Amino acid sequence: MADKSRECFLDILRIIACFCVIVNHTNSDIFLNTAPGSITWFVSLAYFFVSKIAVPVFFMISGYLLLGKIDSPKKSFQRIIRILAALIGCGVIYSIYNTYYLDPEPSFSKVVKDFSDIYYDSPSNALWYLYAYLGILLMLPFLQKMTSLMTKRDYHTFFVVSGLYFSVLPILNHYIPLATISSELKLPLFEGNILLLMIGRYFSQFEIKKTKRGFVFASFGFLAMLALNVVATYFEVFRTDYGYLFFDNRNYFPILIQSVCVFYLISFIKLRGKTERCISYIGSCTFGIFLLSDMIIGLLKPELTMLSDIMHPFFAVIIFEISVFAVGLAVAMLLKKLPLVKKVL
Repeated sequence: MADKSRECFLDILRIIACFCVIVNHTNSDIFLNTAPGSITWFVSLAYFFVSKIAVPVFFMISGYLLLGKIDSPKKSFQRIIRILAALIGCGVIYSIYNTYYLDPEPSFSKVVKDFSDIYYDSPSNALWYLYAYLGILLMLPFLQKMTSLMTKRDYHTFFVVSGLYFSVLPILNHYIPLATISSELKLPLFEGNILLLMIGRYFSQFEIKKTKRGFVFASFGFLAMLALNVVATYFEVFRTDYGYLFFDNRNYFPILIQSVCVFYLISFIKLRGKTERCISYIGSCTFGIFLLSDMIIGLLKPELTMLSDIMHPFFAVIIFEISVFAVGLAVAMLLKKLPLVKKVL
């Protein structure tokens, strides 16, 4: 049986999502420091909303690979230990980096204090995802048993309930206060991250047909939702003097639909031979790139400043993001040569 975890389109999705994480953490300074309504503002904002597919795609990949089967307690435990090891290792690295590179008055006690906060606070801007993923892994044995019995109709019902409650209703509440319902009505089983896992599992279980019509429809859906995010955000500027990024929420239907469309579109890609092996290897390095990305962004920040002095800041940030990804890839490749680190990455 083929190894699903190394399906080529999943590796392409991993690479795209990993790069989008870097974009999400580097591009927003452009539109936030630019007058709303300018061409630069619109382009940078659109680029920002493209990058928001990162986390949904990661969760959908997890659902595609992990749901619908029953893992042994040992396997479930190994997954949890791996993420804990990554979190602790990054806690050490980022504590040293935050103290000795960013703090004007570094000391060992500050390193210890920074690391001691790891049990409740992410060691870097990106690594909150590890806490969210740990929560998924703790629930995974129950989710696996549940999805192993679900029919296509069950999934459709789940998508409707979860989508309406977590993706549509909050937007209605934002514009129509009377649409607000009691905060005591909670649907934790249908929560947004679980919805993304279920969508990934749906793709895996039912093998969605890849047709030319489907490709066109998904392409249109992605562009339409991207346009909706940008246009709606532009009008949000006139509703409030600050905090106009209301639509920056992966649970809301515009980003959700964008992400599903990307997942479907990339599933069309079939590669063979050396190209497939190359993509597969880069895909296997993306977890390491993701873990190190915030530190590399900080270390390479002078490059962005230099580039911004000689070219338009939008082009400068794209070159900078490619550099961050390339350096992260090189470091991850080296780290994967270490046996203990390889097991985590």
